[in-house]
Amino acid sequence: AHATVCRRTFFMGMTAFSLARNSCSGIWSRRGRKAIAQLKRWVKGGNGNCIHLMYLLMAEEEALLQGNYMNYYDSLLDAEFGCEILLEAGIIPRDTALMFFQRSLSRAARAGFIHDAALAAERTAEYLSIGLTSNDSDHEAKGRVCEYLDLAITYYTEWGALAKVDQLKHKYASWFQLECTECSELGSDPESSNRFSRDSSG
Repeated sequence: AHATVCRRTFFMGMTAFSLARNSCSGIWSRRGRKAIAQLKRWVKGGNGNCIHLMYLLMAEEEALLQGNYMNYYDSLLDAEFGCEILLEAGIIPRDTALMFFQRSLSRAARAGFIHDAALAAERTAEYLSIGLTSNDSDHEAKGRVCEYLDLAITYYTEWGALAKVDQLKHKYASWFQLECTECSELGSDPESSNRFSRDSSG
């Protein structure tokens, strides 16, 4: 498939999953899955440039499914027996979405698609920040959000998308004010921003 067609399919899928997060209708999630299926066919046909796009859409689907699980079980269970217990028991899958986000980021970085790596890092940070605030006491979780935000900033800056960098810094201003060890280490080590380009997983 032509690169433009792959991109169009990918962005249609991203838009569909974004709409699905705020809609009770299943039409948008179905359209998102249709985009994934098309990308999978192209990947199986030998189009390696679609792999990281496929993984990112798969991550969005898993994030949506996990969110639906949370909402469903929260509506059935009281506060003393909530989703965390179901997650620990393996009834609700944990971090399947994160695995696909990381694969997308790794593949995009290694292939030189830094704009896609930036998007994958941004979406990973947003996914990990769900349910957290910059004032949250979970320092490890906040550090992971900082790490992916910093990666997104690094890749967007490298790509020349300075307006996007400003947008992210404004949107996550409270996060960038954190003096977390993870952010400091990532910012002071130029090699750390290329961590995913050296990752052989996925």
